[in-house]
Amino acid sequence: MKLVYTLRGALAAIVIAAAPAVMAQVALPAGNTPYYPTGVGPAVSGSVNIGKLPEKAMKFIGTNFPQAVITGIEEKFNSRTFEVDLNDGTDLEFNSAGDWTEVDAGHGTCLAPSLVKILLPANSYNEIVNMKLTNAVETVKRDSRFYKVELRSPEYDDLRFNSAGVLVEIEMD
Repeated sequence: MKLVYTLRGALAAIVIAAAPAVMAQVALPAGNTPYYPTGVGPAVSGSVNIGKLPEKAMKFIGTNFPQAVITGIEEKFNSRTFEVDLNDGTDLEFNSAGDWTEVDAGHGTCLAPSLVKILLPANSYNEIVNMKLTNAVETVKRDSRFYKVELRSPEYDDLRFNSAGVLVEIEMD
């Protein structure tokens, strides 16, 4: 087995000791050509266990996606954000404090209007209702300055609201 990354001390011993067990569990691709993983794999790219996800993020998921199962969590070390994948295709992003920063329906679907109502300030949601777009919201993003609503609509692409929830920009298709 060839290690791509230079490992030192105890970490190297752990990886080398675990390598036979890891390789024994690797499925063979088509053609039965063995695949031998190199390096320390996903741990280097930022995957984390569920215990690393902030409690506030876990509460958000449990409250708003009670039937969903977390299928993946990735911590972006540079930005200190977490990306969470759910079994229903929903993709979530959280900052280091556990506040949601993006909710995406995934798989070309739209978010439930009841969830959109929770994610947006009341006046933003009311604007979406008035525009008859409650069933067309694909993604909601937020930061300290704005909310961005990405739509699956033949007329509109994105709506941007300021932090107070006032519509400030409409991007047309």
